[in-house]
Amino acid sequence: MPLRKALSHWFDAVRRVSISLATSAFMVGPSLSQTIPERIDSVVSDQNEIIRRYSAPRKPGTIDLSVPDARKATSSEQAEKTMFTLRSITVRGAVTVPSATLEQAWAAQRNKKISAADLYAIAERIDEIYQKAGYFSWAVVPEQDFSSGNVVIVLYESYVRRVTINSAIPDIERRLKPYIDRIVAMRPIRIKEAERVLLLMSDLGGLTIEGTFIRPETPSAGGDLKLDIGFKRAGANAIVDNLGSNAVGPFQLTGTGTFNDALRLFDVANIALVTIPDSPEELKFVLASHDVPIGYDGLHVGYSIGYVSSQPGADLKPLDVDIASRFGSAYANYPLLRTIDHSLFSRLELNFKDNSLALGGETQTDEDLRWLAASLKYTGELENGAITLTGTFGQGLDGFGASSSTDPLAPRPGVPDDYRYFRGDLDLTKEIASLAVAHLRVAAQYAPTAVPSSVQLVLGGDPYGLAFDGSAASGDSGIAASLELGRNIELPEALPIPNLNVFAYVDYGAVWNHDTGVDYIEAELGSAGIGAKAAFGQHLNARALVAVPFRDNRGLTDTGTRFLFQLISSY
Repeated sequence: MPLRKALSHWFDAVRRVSISLATSAFMVGPSLSQTIPERIDSVVSDQNEIIRRYSAPRKPGTIDLSVPDARKATSSEQAEKTMFTLRSITVRGAVTVPSATLEQAWAAQRNKKISAADLYAIAERIDEIYQKAGYFSWAVVPEQDFSSGNVVIVLYESYVRRVTINSAIPDIERRLKPYIDRIVAMRPIRIKEAERVLLLMSDLGGLTIEGTFIRPETPSAGGDLKLDIGFKRAGANAIVDNLGSNAVGPFQLTGTGTFNDALRLFDVANIALVTIPDSPEELKFVLASHDVPIGYDGLHVGYSIGYVSSQPGADLKPLDVDIASRFGSAYANYPLLRTIDHSLFSRLELNFKDNSLALGGETQTDEDLRWLAASLKYTGELENGAITLTGTFGQGLDGFGASSSTDPLAPRPGVPDDYRYFRGDLDLTKEIASLAVAHLRVAAQYAPTAVPSSVQLVLGGDPYGLAFDGSAASGDSGIAASLELGRNIELPEALPIPNLNVFAYVDYGAVWNHDTGVDYIEAELGSAGIGAKAAFGQHLNARALVAVPFRDNRGLTDTGTRFLFQLISSY
């Protein structure tokens, strides 16, 4: 396999370190499918993937909003006995929904004999029409003489008279007053708009919200909205796994922490740390981020900043490789649509990443990247499932201190300063006939020109290429997919775990590179396997699997079948 053109200028420097060092480096360990430069390049790509993993936007909040029907029931026996021929219905008080639309509730029964019970059902259908139009209402059948067949129904377009908050958070009513005032001001209350306001509250750092809308006891009065609001000040996760490679790993230790409302702005501060427990110098990763809401309509701004370095071991150790990156971003995030069933988020992000690679203490490559990324993210609730779709457009910038690919130490000559890429991601979870749960993930990217490794599509590791080392292959363009089928098995109560989730998976990916500073134009890899997941109490989750490669057209792996595990402790 030819050496990568992008690494040729620093690979010549390896030979100058010393003949004995270079010889020992190439002879250490078993015969490798990848060349030494390719293995170093894989470490660089793996750093990029770690940064992407822990720089992802935080998940939006959720709410539980219910509307119990408090309409007093009439004696069904008496209602069934009251019969008359329906001639017409006049709905008094209906302003928001047109009369022609409301007539759908009784059109099929006009000039037919019906009972009072049928009339009450018509009133319920009028309420349903209002609810489908996005409003709460209360249709009431007042006492009247039905003998003429000309019936009057009085409709009250509901509103929120009072919001009651049940929470142990000090001063929470005052802090949430701008949101609550918006709900109280709705006359009539608009369901989707109320959902948006409540969800925007749940997006605030640390809050969990359960809402109950109670119809008024008398039709002319407003209803009550009761909110149970919880708060979690901080959270932490610890993860141990063997998803690393021989050069960086294989055992990895990750710690993440979250602190909410540190500035009393409902802000969220996060930190993530990753290292190799028995060889910390192989990987040192730290990332800090801060998210702050601006105003009361869902706008969030934030930043992240981090550092990662690797001094790979195993067969790369004699080369004294040192790879380091300083990186960060600043972003703005706004929900264009926010409801319980559907949400659409827009995001604009300015990124920077300064990379350097040294051999034997001498710098071989150095680049300073700046790029802008704009994305739309859709989340939707399906019947027994959920879907997330993300589309991203990115463009390189030649300002803000960015270096050029024409610089002598550029790792990939020929990358234009204004490179562009388009990326789409799909995450779909769906229950299949109560037999299993399918989890499909797809990523696709197109770049009309060569792009830096920091924004390439990467294959290898979780989720696209579990049987391979992380970032085994990367490309300017490509497509990857992973499908997992899982089933929960109930276990005897005497066992420490209530159920076991067994699963089978298959993944496949292909990437393509522009013929600029690379030694392969295309690469494919695929793997399949089986595994199990289990929860031990509320704080410990475990996953174990066996992964077998079935497609590797570039000889990207030497490990063959792999046994992988992951332990996650959450607090």
